[in-house]
Parts: sequence; structure tokens; C-alpha cells
Amino acid sequence: MTKITDLWIERRMRRLQKPDGLCSYCERPADRLDPVGPLVVRISEPDSGEPFTYEFCCWECLGCWAAIQAGFVAPKYPADPRRR
Repeated sequence: MTKITDLWIERRMRRLQKPDGLCSYCERPADRLDPVGPLVVRISEPDSGEPFTYEFCCWECLGCWAAIQAGFVAPKYPADPRRR
């Protein structure tokens, strides 16, 4: 892996432990659509006591993230800033 990829993965893992206020999907401020956001999802496994925290700015980002986690790959994600 390249150094940039390693830094990106390290930053993502750090954000799961201590959220930084950015949307986990589009990386824009999670509270930008107040009063809707931030939407917070905490996931923990029974074996490990440390939960992962994901913040989202809107239901669309949460839905796209959940679909990807479930294995769905659409041709175009409406909330994906890389495809705008």
C-alpha cells in the first residue's frame, strides 16, 4: 500500500474510536443539515467491548453506507461526492 492509503486507513480507524464531526460517508460536516443531523450509529461486537461510532449528515448518506455494508453496489450513489 502507498503511504497516502495507509494514512487514510489510519484516520478512518481513529474516527471510529473518536468521531471528528464529519459524515462517515461523504466526509462533510455531520451537523450541516441541522436539525436532521448528525445521525449516530454505534456498532459493537459481543466479543470486543469497544464500539465503533459512525456519524452521518443525512438519511441518504446513512442509507448508502448501509447498502454498501450489506454488499449492494449501485451504478451511481447520489450522496457520493466523488461522483458529482
